[in-house]
Amino acid sequence: MTLASWRCRKLTYIIIAIIITTEVSASGSEKLQSVNHALGISFFEQFHVFTKSNNVSLECSADLKIVGDALKNNENWALKMLDAWGKFPSGILYGHRMEMGNFDECLDISSPLLGKYCQVNVPLELTAFGFNAEIQLGICFPNKCSTDEFDKLLKEFLADSYKLSFNTTTNLLIASTCSTREHVELEPLDWVAIILFITLALLMALSTIFDYLYSYKRKQPSKLLVAFSIPKNLQQLLKIQHGHIPCLHGIRCLSLFWIIFLHCYLYRILSPNINSIDIKSWEQTPFSMIEQSGSIAVDSFFFLSGLLLIMGSFREMEKNHGILNVPMMYIHRYLRLTPILAVAILFYMSVFNYMDDGPIWKSLSVANKICDNTWWATLLYVQNYVAAGKMCLGHSWYLAVDTQLFFLSPIFLILIWKWRKLGIWITITFGLLLVACLFAIIVINKYTIYDIARNYGTASEAMPKIYYSTHTRCSAWLIGLLFGCYLHYNNGRIAKISKWWVSIGWVISLCTLFTLVFAWYPNTLPTRNDPSVLESAFYFAGGRVAWPLALCWVVYACINGYGGPINSFLSWTLWQPISKLSYSMYIWHLIVITINASRIKTNTYFSDYDVTLSFWSNFGVTLLVSVCVYLAVEAPVADIESYLLPRNKTKPAKRSSLPTATTISQQNLCE
Repeated sequence: MTLASWRCRKLTYIIIAIIITTEVSASGSEKLQSVNHALGISFFEQFHVFTKSNNVSLECSADLKIVGDALKNNENWALKMLDAWGKFPSGILYGHRMEMGNFDECLDISSPLLGKYCQVNVPLELTAFGFNAEIQLGICFPNKCSTDEFDKLLKEFLADSYKLSFNTTTNLLIASTCSTREHVELEPLDWVAIILFITLALLMALSTIFDYLYSYKRKQPSKLLVAFSIPKNLQQLLKIQHGHIPCLHGIRCLSLFWIIFLHCYLYRILSPNINSIDIKSWEQTPFSMIEQSGSIAVDSFFFLSGLLLIMGSFREMEKNHGILNVPMMYIHRYLRLTPILAVAILFYMSVFNYMDDGPIWKSLSVANKICDNTWWATLLYVQNYVAAGKMCLGHSWYLAVDTQLFFLSPIFLILIWKWRKLGIWITITFGLLLVACLFAIIVINKYTIYDIARNYGTASEAMPKIYYSTHTRCSAWLIGLLFGCYLHYNNGRIAKISKWWVSIGWVISLCTLFTLVFAWYPNTLPTRNDPSVLESAFYFAGGRVAWPLALCWVVYACINGYGGPINSFLSWTLWQPISKLSYSMYIWHLIVITINASRIKTNTYFSDYDVTLSFWSNFGVTLLVSVCVYLAVEAPVADIESYLLPRNKTKPAKRSSLPTATTISQQNLCE
């Protein structure tokens, strides 16, 4: 077949397809073509017809008339108002359901009237195509027109001009989160935040000057005077420590990266993607399971927390002849964690509001308003029970669970210290009962994996009961506690294991980890059913035990020299500085991601590559912010706290050669 004949035949096929489509669905095609006209142009051509029948206020009518007259005269500001309107998007069937218009162009209108930017939800019904959808469009109108007034005008306009039908008693077409560029007055809390941040900056500058002066005179300055010194704290941050379990740094950092990557995906899914339909097919890929199962990384933190807690506590108890200073233990914990969290909450409730603006800023960043009523619960670490559905800094639920377990830990520590075997068996029994409790909660409430996964962690009834609650999350912490107990009493002895057993241990461990990540991938395929309640119960209850047990082998093999390249990677010295910043990075990463996702003013595209780019940008900014927080808050508070509340210094008993793990401080483990 020649090229010319092939082109001729192809053109014939196209013409036939157009004729068939036109004959079968002419009415639907006409409606689709009509809505593709510029919505703003049609409205401002006919608005005077609808203002008379909708009891619009005199101020609004006057401003609309001003806009209409200015458009006839081709005045620039009026053309901007018209041009700022979003047009009906192309690719609606591909998931492109939102056209934001031009946010800044609308808000830049300040004379002779102010522009107000809103989003309108337009119901699009193409019955001939068997297709219904709701399209979101950005619109711009005079500020003196209220949302209610303009909503009535739009409903009548759409019904008359585009033959779109909807119940007038339903919710507003126009979203309640409209924006205007008006003079902003700082509230008292904003001034408190600004004064605090300026004070911290001045303290850092003065402390750095004192540090340089004393260094020049070769004198030892007071610890309080140089607590905020940038060079001293930066040197402390970058210092590589030896004599500990280095692989724990790698486990912590990789788990943190996993969680940040997961949150980047969650926000990209919520973004105005022009290819939202691809999200469904993405959910059915093996790679997506890394994100959909990402919440299991939190169990790594619980495991590390329990392990380090018992090793550090038992070491202190050996120094103090078996005495555990519980009140001071609680005070140290609270003072190390709370300042960073309090600064983040203060920023989130104040300065955060002025970081940026945009078409979706208020809809995605509205969560910070929750802090007005529940900030106190977060600072008391009870938000996972007191305000489970309205938590200030939603990801801080982990801090609540970990802190509550820390406050309960003296019971287990004293039991195991005084009655080792009995304490261990009581701990194991308690853990098994809680696993059974989690299993029963899932079965009784008929929860499935998708009650969490398909909701992407939002607005799910199951979340407070099986995700945020301490009694359903402590399995990994208890396993870490028991494993840390074993390491302590093992007295630093290096185990000699045959290569076969080492190989079996690694195969079982890695297979367990990969199975928990990809276990329900077959259920995501179109040909398979959703996982049953029983399958979900076994996955959640069993997985929260299997994951930390697999990590036990990883740590055990690395300590005893059977880690090979895995130990070399997890023990990489670069992990240590990031590990010291991990607490700040966990607290601040979601704030950074929220800002970057909420400030966008154009449509986005969903793909793994684009999310990877988003991850690295969010990670970089989070790392920079965390360094600043470490230098301004975390390191100074640690110095001041250790100066004012020094720990008891008694001569330690003769100890084993077991590498100390307490150099990974507890306050940094609370990711």
